[in-house]
Amino acid sequence: MKKEQQQELALFLFMQGITKKDISLKIGVSEKTIGTWSEKFAWKEKRAGNQITRSQLINKTLQEINKLFENSNGNINADALIKLANVIEKLDKQPSVVDFMQTFLKFSDWCISRTQIDNALTTELIKNMTKYQDIFINENFQNN
Repeated sequence: MKKEQQQELALFLFMQGITKKDISLKIGVSEKTIGTWSEKFAWKEKRAGNQITRSQLINKTLQEINKLFENSNGNINADALIKLANVIEKLDKQPSVVDFMQTFLKFSDWCISRTQIDNALTTELIKNMTKYQDIFINENFQNN
């Protein structure tokens, strides 16, 4: 198995919550290598991003605001309150059609660049992904 394939499999297993030790045993590299890849490619952040929803983040922020009020003794820290309110405002916004289009374009560019090293990424596959990205945008944003 090539190093790149090992990294992809290791990331997949890491995202499933498998320990670094078990990952290293499954793909045949040292636990230290798994740790290095995890740090280099920000696997913890990716896993957190997959596991924590926007509504959970909003709820956690609301809990922090509640703590501010409970611990204020009538003297609320306005700066902290404003910062937390801004966090909620940013989190509460749904992505726009432009956000999706930019992401899809960046992903398509990435796929095209990977065709040099990944035979599974064919022109036909990329065309089909683009087709379904267009359908997604049309179905989700036709009323906007």
